[in-house]
This record gives sequence, C-alpha cells and structure tokens, in this order.
Amino acid sequence: MDNKTREQLKQVIAMTDGKELLRFAKSYATKDEAFAKAIINKFLPKEEAVPDIDKAVKACFQHRKKGRQRLYAPSLDWAAIRLDIKRLLKQLDFLRKQHKDEVCGDGALLLLETLNEEFVSDHQGDYYNAGSNYGHYEALKMIEDIIANSEDVTDSWKRKSVARLKKLTTNSIYTEHLYCDIKDAVERMQMSLLSPDDMLSEIDKNIAGSAYSTDKAKYVKKKIDLLRQMGRNAEAEKTLKAHLDLEGVCEMHYAELVNENRNEEAKAFCRATIERAMQGRNEKHPWYRRLLQQCRITDDAEGIREAASWLFIKGGSNSEERKDYYYTLRETYSKEEWEQERMSVLANVDFDKYQADMLFEIIDEEHLYGLVYDFLQKLPNYTMYSYEPYQNCGGQRLAYFAKYARHLTEKERDIMEAAFFDDIKRRAEYASTRDGYAAVAKGLHYLSMSGDKGSRDARMLAAKILRDNPNRPAYREEINKYDY
Repeated sequence: MDNKTREQLKQVIAMTDGKELLRFAKSYATKDEAFAKAIINKFLPKEEAVPDIDKAVKACFQHRKKGRQRLYAPSLDWAAIRLDIKRLLKQLDFLRKQHKDEVCGDGALLLLETLNEEFVSDHQGDYYNAGSNYGHYEALKMIEDIIANSEDVTDSWKRKSVARLKKLTTNSIYTEHLYCDIKDAVERMQMSLLSPDDMLSEIDKNIAGSAYSTDKAKYVKKKIDLLRQMGRNAEAEKTLKAHLDLEGVCEMHYAELVNENRNEEAKAFCRATIERAMQGRNEKHPWYRRLLQQCRITDDAEGIREAASWLFIKGGSNSEERKDYYYTLRETYSKEEWEQERMSVLANVDFDKYQADMLFEIIDEEHLYGLVYDFLQKLPNYTMYSYEPYQNCGGQRLAYFAKYARHLTEKERDIMEAAFFDDIKRRAEYASTRDGYAAVAKGLHYLSMSGDKGSRDARMLAAKILRDNPNRPAYREEINKYDY
C-alpha cells in the first residue's frame, strides 16, 4: 500500500462511524472469502488459548458518562455496559463449546458478582428501568447448566461456585432489581450435588422450616417426585395423603388423576377437597370448577347441577362466567321444573355490585320482575360522586330504580322514591361545585323517570333549587340540561 492510499484510509476510518465500518466488513466478508478468513484468523480465539476472563469482565464496566453528573446519580454508562456484557456472553458461550467449562463458569460468576457490586456502588438501583437485561438471566442459566450437565468440571468447583452464588442471594439486587430467580436456582444446584438420601433429608428440613403453605407445598411435591424416582412409591403415597391440606399438593394429585383418565376418582377427590375446605368461597371455587369439568366428562347430570348451582350462587366476581353457570344450571332442568326452581336460585344468589348488571339482565330475560325490589335493596347506594351507573360495578340504585320502577308495587315505589328524594334534597343543600350540581341534576333526572310522583317531586325540587340559588349560574345550567 503506497503512502497516499495509507493516508486516505486513515482519514476515512477517522471520519466513519464504527457501526458503518462493521456493517461494511460483514457485507464484504460474505463476498471475499480471503477477507473473511483473515477476520476469523485474527479475532477467533485459538482453542489452546485461555483468555483473561477477569480482565474481560472488568472491561465491561469501564464506560463512564460524559460531562457533569448529579450527586448520587449513576455515573456509569449502563447502555454501553449492556452492549459489552452481550459480547462477553458470546465469548463465554464460545468457551463452553470448546469444553472450557470452568473458565466459562468462572466468567459468568464474576459477571454476576461485578454487576451486583457496580449496580450498588453506582446507585443504579434508584434509577433502574425494570425492563433492562444486563445478562444476569443468561449468566445464571449458564452456570446452572454447567453444574447440572458438564462432565468437565470437578465437584469441588461446583460446590465453590454454588457457595459464591449463595452470597448473592443475601442482598436485594437479584431478588428485587435484577430479578433472575436466583434463590430457586441456587437451591436446585445445591440439591443436584447431594445424594438422593441427603437430598431427602434436606427437603425434610425445608418442609419443617417453611413459613408459608406455598413454600411447604413446593417442597412436599419435590419429596413425592424424588421418592417415586427412587422406587419408594408407598412412602410417596403416604407423604401425599399426609399433606392434602396444602392446595399445591391437592392440585398435583388432581392433575395426576386427570392425566390417567381416572375421572370418577377425580370427582370424588374434588368433593373430598371441597369438604375439607374452610367456609371461604375462594378456597372452594376452583374445586367446584374442577368438579363441573369432571361431571361434564362423565355425563353426570346431578353433579353438573350441584357444581353449576354453587358456582352461580357463590362464585367469583366474573359476571360473564357466572352467567354461563346460570345457563348450565338451567339446562339440567326441564322447562316446567326450571319455572318452579329459578326464583329460589336467584333469591339465594350472593349479590354484590359487580354482579348487578348480569343479574338484572337475567331478570329481563326470564321476566322475573318480582325480584326487582329485593335486588334494588341489595344494591349499594353510592351517592358521594355521581348517580351515573358505573360500568362493571353494578351501577347505582337510583339509575336502576328509574329503569324498573314500573315493575314495583305502588308501596315499594313510594318507599324508594321518598328515600331518593330526601337524599337528593340533602345533597342539593351542600352542593358547591359544578360536579356537585351535575350530580344533583342527574339525580333529579332519574327520579323524574320513576313515575308521576317522582316527576312531580323532581320538578318541585328543581324549582326550589333555582329559586334558592339565584347567584349560581352553573347550578342553573346543570339543572336546565334535563326536562323534569
């Protein structure tokens, strides 16, 4: 290369962005095999070479932000650090493929330790974007894979590595900020280093020391699986039966029955679990759903009726799901039987604001207007903000009263109309903002829709409000939006 060309090349490289050069090198290498081989020979690590992993890890954290920084704000350039870590992980993966597993594992461990240290010292936790990934997932997975599957590392290295990882579980970086399930991973690695009998002993300690039922269930399931792997099936069954008070163990056993198509046993187990459950609705709900599923599979009409009835009357807050249970229950009766039964079913339903829309829809479908007054009494009467019916929370009693007043007896209508009139009148006296004026006007509008008496009372109260508040034009504007 002559001097002129050398100088031009120097100038061009100085003026060109590094990413552009990289794209050009990739593109040119695909066309020129000699150039591609030159790149490979220059940059691909030799198999016999052992890279300085400590130096490579530390180099990832040398990037600092330019200019002055706020006190206690991160001073490291974490975007650049993330890119360097990404390249480092590719180097570690290459070492793994060359069966340099200890070097790879040491690098991944040092990365986790250094990341933890720098993250704390640079106050990055105070500014952390929860969506960021600094390679901690991949590094932990790499170490776990080496300990579980590699034959190129010693047991001594495995134990030392697990001990180093365990130290990282004592702070909050990998459990709150850079979450990567490190505690469970360390536990799995520790277990993999034990003999089956030692593993059982360790699981028993964890069962005894579990403060929460979910943790206890997790260890019990591990014990059952391990006993079965060891061929000690009688002990496994005894352990299972001794811990059926744990939801997770019950779910495990139910899943096994279903997978083995033991549907009658699955039904019996659902009923037994329901019987053991406390009175809380949340405990029984999933088991009635499972019972309904098994009864459908076995064409058990009585069982379907039992489960669907409970799920509709006592079920959760999903109104569409509960409505489906109502239809399922209805299908188990003949038309004549259902006409005799439906009033009892609806009268006993657990009524809350989240179910009101669905229940009034059923009243309309079935024309059971004799239940309207009872349902209106059960509705919460929120009057703090607005008389508007809110979506998905059952609406307000006044809005429903206006819609269904014609289906009430005269006595029922008079009782509710008088209560609402007093409520609106009291509220009108204290209204002092446009929102308050609007709520009163909306309340009068609904009251006027309830019938002749409601309309007369609404007009009378609207006139009184306008007469008593001559200097509140906003009040007048809101009142005049409706005809009473």
